[in-house]
Amino acid sequence: MKLVSSRRFAAGVFLALCCSATVPAQTVPQPGAWPKDTAARETGREHNPDEEAVFFPPFAPIFGAGLNDTPRTITYNSKSYDPPEGLGHYVGEFFYPALSTRLFAGQLDRKLAVQLAAYLGNRTQLVNELQNALVTFQGEDSITRERELRAFAALQAPRLAAHEAEAEQLRQKLIQNGLLHHTVDWSKDRLWKIGDPQISRFIVPKAEFQVVRATAYYQKGLLPEQRGLLCEMIAKEPLVRPTSWNSQRGKTAWEPAMFFSPETSRFAFPSEPAALAAKLFSYAQAKEALKDELWAAAVEHDRSSETVRTKAFEKLAEEQWPRLARLADLAEEIRRDVAVLPPPPAPPLPPQLPPSVALRIEACRNEKAGLESERAERIRATTRAFPAAFTSTGPKDPGEMMQAARDRMLARQKAINEAEAEFRRENADRYATLEENLKTLSADLNEFARVHQDPATGQPMNVKSLVARINASDRHFSAVAREEVLYKNYRIAMLEPGLSPEQRRLLFVAARVALAQPLPTGERFPSGRYPR
Repeated sequence: MKLVSSRRFAAGVFLALCCSATVPAQTVPQPGAWPKDTAARETGREHNPDEEAVFFPPFAPIFGAGLNDTPRTITYNSKSYDPPEGLGHYVGEFFYPALSTRLFAGQLDRKLAVQLAAYLGNRTQLVNELQNALVTFQGEDSITRERELRAFAALQAPRLAAHEAEAEQLRQKLIQNGLLHHTVDWSKDRLWKIGDPQISRFIVPKAEFQVVRATAYYQKGLLPEQRGLLCEMIAKEPLVRPTSWNSQRGKTAWEPAMFFSPETSRFAFPSEPAALAAKLFSYAQAKEALKDELWAAAVEHDRSSETVRTKAFEKLAEEQWPRLARLADLAEEIRRDVAVLPPPPAPPLPPQLPPSVALRIEACRNEKAGLESERAERIRATTRAFPAAFTSTGPKDPGEMMQAARDRMLARQKAINEAEAEFRRENADRYATLEENLKTLSADLNEFARVHQDPATGQPMNVKSLVARINASDRHFSAVAREEVLYKNYRIAMLEPGLSPEQRRLLFVAARVALAQPLPTGERFPSGRYPR
C-alpha cells in the first residue's frame, strides 16, 4: 500500500553497514536442497488433490514459558501429515501455510525456491545488523540507547520496508503461482460459507474460526499488524489479558499474561504500579476493538467475491492505520515504564541438600520419567495399530454408524487398558524398586528437614515444605535461564524501547525460529458443503 508506506518511512540517505555479525547466520536452504522435486512442469508431475495438505504454524508461547519438544503426528486414512523439511525456517512468516502446501506436494517452482532462499538470506543479514547495533549500544544509559536505536531504525527502514513488501509478494506468488498454475488458496474447494442454513449453530464457531484463520494468511489487502491481530484471535490457548479496570480502587483483575507488541507476543506484566496497570488495560481495550472489527469483516465478507472482499479489507486497513499507530505509541510508553521497574524478587533459597541425597533424588526422577515415557509410548503404539473407524465405502444406516462408532471407542479403550496392564506386569520389579527407593528417600528427607528452618517463616520444616521450597527455587531459576538464553530475542523484540514496529516483527520472527517449537501436523483443505 503506497499510502501506508509513505506514512511509515521518511526519505533519507541509507548508510550500508559492513560490520561483522555478532551471531552465526542461519543455514540458508539452496533451491536444490528442498526435500522434494520442485516444479510440476520440470518433473512432469500433475496436480493430485490427495497429495495436498495445509500446515499452520504453532502459536507463539508466552514469554519465558517452558516449551514442549514432543512433535505430534496425526494420520488421515493411514496417511501421515508430517510437516515437510525446511518449513521451520519460516515460522512466523505469513506465507507459511501456502509454502507448506507447495513443499508437502513437491510442487514448489524452482524460481520461487530461489526467491525464498534469497529472502531468507536477506532476513538473516537484517537480523544480524540489528543485533550488532543492540550489542554496540548496550552499555549506554537508557536515554542514549533509545536515541541511538531510533536513529538506527531510520537507517534500516527502507530495507525493512522492501523486505516486508517482498514477503507479501512471496505470499501471493506461493498461493497462486502464476495464472497458468494450480492455486493452493485455502478456499479453492470450499462450498460452504458462513451463514449457510445447513450449517448447525453448534458448528458456526468452528466455521468462523477456520475462516478467520484463513483470512490472516490468505486474504489480500491486510497490513502486517492486522494479520498479527487475526493470529492472536485464533490462538487456541486461553486469552491472556487484563479483564477489568476499577478506576476508583486503582486495581486490575489479571489473567496470567496478555498479548502485546509485536503481535502474538505475550508477557506476564506486573499488576503494579496502578498507572502501568491502567495503561495496559487501555492498550488491551484498544487492541480488542481492532480485533472485533477484523473478525466481523472476515465473517461478513465470507460470501463476497474476491474483489469485493479485497476492497473491503483495503478500506479497513486505511481506517485502522491511525489507530494502529497510536497503539504502537502507547506500547512504547509501556515499555519505558516496564524498563524502570525492579526485577521480581527471587524465592528464598532452600537448605542445601547433601550431595548423596541430591543424586538419589535425581535417580528417582529419571527412573520415574523413564517408566512414564515407555508406558506412554506403549499406549501410543496401541492407538496407532487400532483399525480405522469405517473401512467400507458403501452407504450405511446412521444408526448403524453410531453403534459402530461406540463399539470402536469401547474396543479401543479396552485395548489401551490391556496394554497398560501388560506394561505394568512386565515392569513390576522396576515399579517395586522405585517405590522402595522413594520410601527410603522420604525418610531421609524428613530427618534432614527436621533439623532445618524454613527460610521464609523461620519455623521447623517437614518433607512437604522442604520439597515445596526446592521446587519453587528450581522453577524460578529455570525460568530465568530460559529468559536469558531461549527468549533473549523474544524479550528484546517485545520490551526494548527505541525499535521500529518493522524491526520488532523481524526480530520476533528470528526468535520464534530459534525456539524450534514442534511444527503442528497438517490438515486437509476444506471441501464440500459442511465444515470439518
